[in-house]
Amino acid sequence: MSGDPARIHFTDADYDGQLGRTLSMAVVHAADLGEAMAAARRVHHPDRDAWFRPCERQ
Repeated sequence: MSGDPARIHFTDADYDGQLGRTLSMAVVHAADLGEAMAAARRVHHPDRDAWFRPCERQ
């Protein structure tokens, strides 16, 4: 774990910030916390394709 106490999941600050933005939308029922975290866990090495892949229907 990194030394950043605000880190949610990713070591990349941009990806972690976007995850935080997504999680904050749960307050207005625009996101599901469990679904967002499950998708984040499937992105092992942040890159553009990896970020969108969990959202694609299989």
